[in-house]
Amino acid sequence: MTNISFANGEDCTLLYDDEKHSYTVDGTKFPSVTRVVDGAFPKQGLIDWAVKSGADFFQSSVEQYLLSPGEVGMYMVPQRVIKHIYDGIRAAHRTISTEAIDTGSLVHRWIEEAIRWKMGDGEAPELPEDEAALNCIEAFREWTKDNEVKWLSIEQKVCSLKHGYAGTVDAVAEVNGEFTVIDFKTSAKIYKQYHLQVAAYAQAITEMYGRDVEKGLILRLDKGSGEYQTKTFEPLEHVHIFLACMQLREWSSKRIKNLK
Repeated sequence: MTNISFANGEDCTLLYDDEKHSYTVDGTKFPSVTRVVDGAFPKQGLIDWAVKSGADFFQSSVEQYLLSPGEVGMYMVPQRVIKHIYDGIRAAHRTISTEAIDTGSLVHRWIEEAIRWKMGDGEAPELPEDEAALNCIEAFREWTKDNEVKWLSIEQKVCSLKHGYAGTVDAVAEVNGEFTVIDFKTSAKIYKQYHLQVAAYAQAITEMYGRDVEKGLILRLDKGSGEYQTKTFEPLEHVHIFLACMQLREWSSKRIKNLK
């Protein structure tokens, strides 16, 4: 349970159900920022990625049965191997997705503990053994070296009473002197919908802190190279698009009457 106070004198009690990833504010269910955004965008990119994952699995599995260049003849693939490849293709995207989620969770947990330590809460976290996570952490460290950062909050529960939604913002900080909402990502690239997440968080933070968020920052930490990529933008300019996503979500949940 989190008690939230707003700059205008209002307050509320927010309950978060981690298993259902749902928020309740003063007894009323509020949609989560991530579910609003995810529900409004088509999943074609995920479909393409899932197909490629299956194709990659097929190629790596069947290579040992291919003939060498110039070799003539036929070869047979055992039925058990065919079944293994078939099952593997069907599950490839789930396996990769689970690994990505695990890495992302390790990175977010380490960053959270590191920032809390910097803010005087707890101890410095130990580094994980996962190589991809270590690369992301190195990227995060490099970003902090390259910028002047004063941390204000980490993993903060937020809600907008004005618009009726809630969420958890990765971090709020003064970055190079500017009031900034930060979203950490370990994805392959910075997707456009991430901007709407940050915009929604920025609106809620503005209501809570009583000052406009000056910048939204998406900080992508690369799992392979150990480098970081940033995207800074004016988040409050995009709040109306997020609110349109909320309307779409509400419309999608309602049944359309059949005229007789």
